[in-house]
Amino acid sequence: MISRRERLGRLGRLDRRAALGWLARAPFTLALLATMLALGIATGSIRQQLPGTQLLARVGFGLPALRHGQLYTLLACIPFALYPWMLATITLLVVLFMLPYEVVAGTRRAALVFLTCQLAGYLLAALLVAWPLSALGLGWGRYLASARDVGPSAGAFGAAAALVWYLPGRLRLPGGLALFAYLGGFLALTHRVWDVEHLIAAALGLLLGAVLTGNAPRVHLPRRRGFHALRSTPRLIIAGLVVLTGCLNVICAFSPRADARFDPLSARVLPFALAEGTTTSIVLIGLALILLGRGLLHGRRVAWLATLALLPSSLALHLLSGARPHDFVLKGVLIALLLARRDDFRARADVVTVRRAVRIALGALALLPLYAALGFLLLRHGFDVPLSLPLAARETLARMVFSTTHDLNGASRHARWFLDSISFAWAAVLAYALCAVLRPVLRPTREAASDRERADALLRAYGEAGTSYMTRWPGNVRLLNGARDAYLAYRLIGDVALVLGDPIGPVEGAARAIDEFLDICAVNGWTPAFYGASARYLDQFARHGLAAAQVGEDTVIDLATLAFRGKGWQNVRTALNRAAREGIAFTFLDPRKADPAIVAQLFAIDRAWVAARNLPEMGFTLGKLALPLDPEVRLAVALDADGRALAYVSWLPVYACRGWVLDLMRRRDDAPHGVMEFLIAKSALAFKAEGAASISLAVAPLARVARPEGETRLLERALVTLGERLDGFYHFSSLCDFKRKFQPIWLPVYLVYPGAASLPRIGYAVLRAYLPSLSAHDLRTLLAHAAPRPALRPHRPAPAAPPESERTAEPDALATAGRR
Repeated sequence: MISRRERLGRLGRLDRRAALGWLARAPFTLALLATMLALGIATGSIRQQLPGTQLLARVGFGLPALRHGQLYTLLACIPFALYPWMLATITLLVVLFMLPYEVVAGTRRAALVFLTCQLAGYLLAALLVAWPLSALGLGWGRYLASARDVGPSAGAFGAAAALVWYLPGRLRLPGGLALFAYLGGFLALTHRVWDVEHLIAAALGLLLGAVLTGNAPRVHLPRRRGFHALRSTPRLIIAGLVVLTGCLNVICAFSPRADARFDPLSARVLPFALAEGTTTSIVLIGLALILLGRGLLHGRRVAWLATLALLPSSLALHLLSGARPHDFVLKGVLIALLLARRDDFRARADVVTVRRAVRIALGALALLPLYAALGFLLLRHGFDVPLSLPLAARETLARMVFSTTHDLNGASRHARWFLDSISFAWAAVLAYALCAVLRPVLRPTREAASDRERADALLRAYGEAGTSYMTRWPGNVRLLNGARDAYLAYRLIGDVALVLGDPIGPVEGAARAIDEFLDICAVNGWTPAFYGASARYLDQFARHGLAAAQVGEDTVIDLATLAFRGKGWQNVRTALNRAAREGIAFTFLDPRKADPAIVAQLFAIDRAWVAARNLPEMGFTLGKLALPLDPEVRLAVALDADGRALAYVSWLPVYACRGWVLDLMRRRDDAPHGVMEFLIAKSALAFKAEGAASISLAVAPLARVARPEGETRLLERALVTLGERLDGFYHFSSLCDFKRKFQPIWLPVYLVYPGAASLPRIGYAVLRAYLPSLSAHDLRTLLAHAAPRPALRPHRPAPAAPPESERTAEPDALATAGRR
């Protein structure tokens, strides 16, 4: 038996061997680090800074070295650092980037990438940036033309860019964007010569890495399973650049414009108060751009329009206060990208819940402490007294109530402006937070009148599923896609966004609606679930990593071939014959001319039916009888010889299929047997006479028809078993048997979900959708009476109609009507 200590010792030896193996595969990196350490000790640069010493004049590279013919400094500058603390950071960069790149790419590739990026980065920064800018007379160009730099950091960043090509496919683009965002951000903030060298070296390293990697093995990570929303890469880039621009607006407001290309016009044209107002406006626009980044990532059209309006305004204000070259470049590139990618920003805003509105408001309010902390940090030497954290906090709180402590005053113009700007920034973020919180209260739905009209038009043109008309019911939010050519209906229950059926619209528009909705769920942290989806978009769902489980069977009857002849229709014919003998009449109730007494009887039947089940009435995919009666819904009523209502069924329109779908079925307790079969059969014949193509008896929930093409999955077997357990309350199996009498076409419907871990939350959301008023007592009653049922036996479809020679010819009224 090996002891635990011995096992740990062996693991430690294995780790040491692995580390030594890595080091043995990186001789170039080790030689570089050793040279840096040796020369640092020998020259004393490990203890003292190089600026101001003769050593920097001898080994430092820059435009002055080129002018004096010191080309050897391109190599001589590599092992040094300007400051002792820089030696530590550069060593860390070499270890983080050079070492892994040499291990995965090999020593020859690593040496080639490092030397090329190091030498070319320094040389091109001097020849293509410092020299032209100094010739133009720019202040920044004069600084670059006089600067000397040392160190291997340019080569290390070149290796980092080349290392991106060895990342997994899904991490390659984010890794490259992160690296260049880091380097570009530092260049925009500091304007140092080494930041120019780093950016040029990284660009060269990216190109060299693409060429040298070739067919070399890359790192492969296991593909993530489950739901993942695919965001547009251009949207991700643009949103990041907009947020970066907002941050630069805020930061640049605190710094003087000594390196501005254009003189501040506000100092010569505008009075002091307006000049300070331009700086405050730049800060407010920066905060707004930071907040708009989330909407741009989400593809929001409103965020796109607001950003397009704010960027030119920001640029105009920068001209008044003194513009740097990067102000024009970054904002010009952003405006061009926004216009070029305008089709990526067509998503409409979704409904904001109170909980998410509070989160948005808290996020906006958190900007003010960050803004105040940044201002006090950057301007800490600009006040009349030494700055401390309690003093800054008290002054910030006082400015938030538009007052002051009088303990802290600005000794410089920028400091005085900053203290005044705290109140303006607080007012702006407070207004935004209040609007965010009040939005779900003042406007709980994003469905404007034009949205409802457009959705209704799409429903009439493309609504072909049995659940399509149900999307109009209260509780559902109809979300149009950005192009307004498709919509889907969902309701938010907890953090589950439960979609009813398929999107409604053309196939391309429906696919876009799915993509945009999943993007909404990803950004908001919702769990998406599509309940009652058909097989039409299963491939689209699968591309997003969503799974599907069958939750029922839709039952469709083709009216073109309906004749009620043959042995399979015996039960239906019997019900019709009995109704004819007992004088039961069939009629469609016209809501505009309905007899109030008949309507009152229908409501009495409905109340008695609900009360008999001792549970709340179900909703979601089951309608309700309510006043005023919906003129689009057809009510078929069975009347006895005395004109008393015995039962009724309601039919919802399926516009695109010229069909109808069964919704409610209600009967008196003393109604004769077979009255429901009578109502459905008579309705089918009436719809056929009107030119309808099909009817649906709606979905048989928690049921599955046995099919030869595959085995029943475990989850689907569990759902059918659940239906059998709950049959004592809602009679799922008897409902399925009832629909089988009409020999329908069985079409599976699915629950589309992210993964097994999300099923408990989705199951609870479905329960709350069907029973929104379910109390704890109702739930206990439901569980207590859920008796176990026999083993799972998938429902079998009705047998095919027998041959003509075996059919029974019954000379009754139904057969005659069928032949006509």
